[in-house]
Amino acid sequence: MAGEDMSLVWAAAGVAVVASGAAGLVARGMFSPRSGVFGPVVFRGTTASPPRVALTFDDGPDERTTPRILDVLERYEVPAAFFVIGRNVERHPELVAQMHRAGHLVGNHSYHHARLGTFRRLRYWRQELARTDDVIAPIVGAKPRLFRPPMGFRNRHIARVVREGRYVATTWTVRALDSLNTSAARILERLDLRSEAGSILALHDGQEPGRVRDLRATIEALPQLIERLRDRGLEPVRLDGLIGEQPYRENASVPEPSGG
Repeated sequence: MAGEDMSLVWAAAGVAVVASGAAGLVARGMFSPRSGVFGPVVFRGTTASPPRVALTFDDGPDERTTPRILDVLERYEVPAAFFVIGRNVERHPELVAQMHRAGHLVGNHSYHHARLGTFRRLRYWRQELARTDDVIAPIVGAKPRLFRPPMGFRNRHIARVVREGRYVATTWTVRALDSLNTSAARILERLDLRSEAGSILALHDGQEPGRVRDLRATIEALPQLIERLRDRGLEPVRLDGLIGEQPYRENASVPEPSGG
């Protein structure tokens, strides 16, 4: 093969390698909950003493599961963060009010939690976050700042909405994988020993609209999880305290929690 032809071959190969690398970077940015490719993301809190962790729950509220989760948290005097789906909030606003009265944080987890939403564009994501803010605000008295992307996935359009709205994109350090069929023992195995000072733990108290999820294992595991964390010297605190962020918009007042 002539030298000029070989040069073209090597150039084409180089372009293919670069393109492959760029595609890999974009994919990692979209699907890795820790990647900063699409803007800053909080997946861990402070490791300063005293050692602390934060419990977070996604996809609620749910009339079968959320009250039982709230009961356990009240019994153990643990504040948590609930990243709620807008459509579920519209169905059960009383549960979000109960979360807030009990001193828990309420965050934005999109309106529909569409599985393919990651591939949607700017207008869609502006509506997803705004609609969820609008159903949360009348209940807790303010719009949330903390936003957890569905499944932790992000793209450049989500990143722009986060930036425009001055949200804090928040994912997790370790997760229970309790959106899948599992057991209390497996949840404890995933969360207990993998947690350390500063860890954000992700569990579920609800489900995406149109899907059915059995969360009995989560309810069963939660008391043991709290006890084990405390036995290891890790105190569960509310997420905003762990990451040092204001949970709600500064220009809106939030009523003080009035207790259980």
